[in-house]
Amino acid sequence: MKHLEIDYHFVREKVIRGDLLVQHVSSADQFVDILTKGLSTHLFQQHCSNLMLGSSKHAIEGECKDINGPSAATCQKIKE
Repeated sequence: MKHLEIDYHFVREKVIRGDLLVQHVSSADQFVDILTKGLSTHLFQQHCSNLMLGSSKHAIEGECKDINGPSAATCQKIKE
């Protein structure tokens, strides 16, 4: 609890001095909710996509993509 109180007063002081601007974030935009709450299917899938989680089609530049199946030795570099 002591550390929480110190953090609270530190942030409060920064807000009062104008060094930090605190804004409201709607629950639809709270990506961390995927880790802490039960969400609707749509919201869960949207957060997974935004966080690049799950079986998505995201590719990393330079990544090797199999073009002849998983057991083939040939692959193609992905360029974006």
